[in-house]
This record gives sequence, C-alpha cells and structure tokens, in this order.
Amino acid sequence: MTHDKALGTVAQIAVVAASFLAVAGPAGAAPTGVTVRSETGWQPTGIRVDTGQTFRVGHRSGDWTVGSPGLPRVGPAGYTPEVDRQIYQGCKILTDQPYGRLLARIGDGPPFVVPTDTALTAPAAGDVAFRIHDDDRCLGDNAGALDLTVDTTTAADPGGTATVLYAADWSSGLGGWVGHPSWKVLRGVLVNDGTSGSLKPLLAPYDTEQLADYAIEAKIRVVRGGGCCRVFGLAARRGTGGGGYAGVVRWDGATLISENDDNILEYGEPFAPESEWHTYRLEVDGNVVTFLVDGAKLKTVTDNRHLTGGLTGLISAEYQLEVATYRVLRLN
Repeated sequence: MTHDKALGTVAQIAVVAASFLAVAGPAGAAPTGVTVRSETGWQPTGIRVDTGQTFRVGHRSGDWTVGSPGLPRVGPAGYTPEVDRQIYQGCKILTDQPYGRLLARIGDGPPFVVPTDTALTAPAAGDVAFRIHDDDRCLGDNAGALDLTVDTTTAADPGGTATVLYAADWSSGLGGWVGHPSWKVLRGVLVNDGTSGSLKPLLAPYDTEQLADYAIEAKIRVVRGGGCCRVFGLAARRGTGGGGYAGVVRWDGATLISENDDNILEYGEPFAPESEWHTYRLEVDGNVVTFLVDGAKLKTVTDNRHLTGGLTGLISAEYQLEVATYRVLRLN
C-alpha cells in the first residue's frame, strides 16, 4: 500500500521498515557490515543472542525517508518530534516513538528501539531481527538504506561496564535481601505483590563500600500497574538510614531521577513498560546519575549530595512486578 506522506497531509503514512539483508556472523565474530533497506518488514540477521548478552549496532553511513518524495531523509534515530507530529500517526508500531527509528526484536518478542553505538542487553534469548518503525501495510513509498555494523563481541554493558560485582541468586529464597514483606520469591524469580505503598527499597545484600562509581541493572516485568501514584525503579548509593538516588518509572509513563526517596531532581523521557520484560539500569559516576531502559538513556542529572558507595536495591510502590535478574557492575 502506498501513501502520500508530504508534511501536513492527512493521508495515511508509512514509515519504512528496515531489515538486514546481509547475514551477520555468530556471536564472538568481528563486527559485521550490513545493509538495512527501507522497503521491507522484519528480517532476520542470522545473529542469535542469549538473555543478558550484549551487542552493539553502529551506523556507518546512509539515510532513508518514509515518504518519497516529500519527507526528508533521516538516520536510525528517526524524525524529530517537530517533523513527526506533522505525519499521520496511524502506521506506528510503538506509539511513543517517532517514525523512521530503527527497531529490533529478539525471536517473536516485542519490538524495542535501537540506539546506535550503545551496548544493548538482550531482554530474551533468540534470533535478532531489525526494521524501521512502521506497520507492514504501509511500506509502499519509502526510499533509502542504512549501512550498519553489528558487533556481538563487546563485553561492555551500556555505560562501559565490564565487571560484575554482584549478581542476585533467588534460587533458594530472598538470599539476604531485606525490605517490605510484599517482596517474595516464586520459582527463582523475585516478585512483588503490589501491597507496599512505600518508596523505601528492598535492599540487596551487597555493600559497595568505598566503590562510589557503579551501575545497577535489573530485568523487570510489570504484572499489574496503573492507578495514581504507583512507581517502581532502582536505588543506588543508599545509606542504612536512607538517602541516595533512584531511577523511577511512574504510573502515568513519566520517568524521573530522585534523591532521598521523594525529592524529584529531574524528569526524563516518557516510557510505558506495559507487560513486557525490560532491562532497567541506574548509573552513578562521580556526581552524574543516569537512568536507562533497554540501553536507551532516559535522563542524566548532576547532583553533589550522595557521592559515596552504599547500598543498592529495588523500589515498588503498589506495582506487581517480576524481577528475573539483578546485577551490580563496575564502571570503567
């Protein structure tokens, strides 16, 4: 189906789905060059990843357009909000993302955005496929291609982490984690039943002590949320009596970085977790705090109040959650 995509049109729009035409090598091989064309839907890459494995997508050259002629060409980040708002919204796959953005999925899992030149953590095991942000029925009037690299050899996680300092083991229960009784373990997965209204975290049995700069990373799925004032997230540099920083997702899709439990420092990019698995990450590096989801940076703030190591943990106020993995990682 072909649509008129000139700016300001009310006709239906398609943002091109881009897919890998070249087959990348197996994990452990050198970065592989691939060409992503703009006229096709999901296409496999030949790359298989395991849950938690990191990979990196680089943009070498090229651009594409979702409406030829009429719309400008863009790279893998897609259109700016100003341009995107002028395009008909009926062909979006992810309603909160701009047209023209590069998407990925693992196996038959949900699509997620692909920030280039950033180490991504695979949310599940399976084969990697890519495309641009668009529905299959709307691919008729696209043009252009991207030349990319796919690297599965990187050992670094988003933000440059290389060493795992602590990894949670819930195979035999909470394993030393301390917090509200709404947190429990079910078949090796940490769960929250949603009965806690507190912002105080469930604390991990690991103290970073003199190590001030690190990242915490958790794979989390929302089982049930919604309703005013519900939040969940990660906490870092926390003392035994409180304090520290938190990266938080709120019931209305807002994200934020706070300190000392409830002092909001700044709001970040909106994010809707729905009921899918996502990898949440909070980095503390000197006086810089960064909150990321699936490798995409939602917000970075600078604050001088909590500069020492301390405890880390998970927050859930009236959210039912499942937590599959939790790690503390050293920043390079």
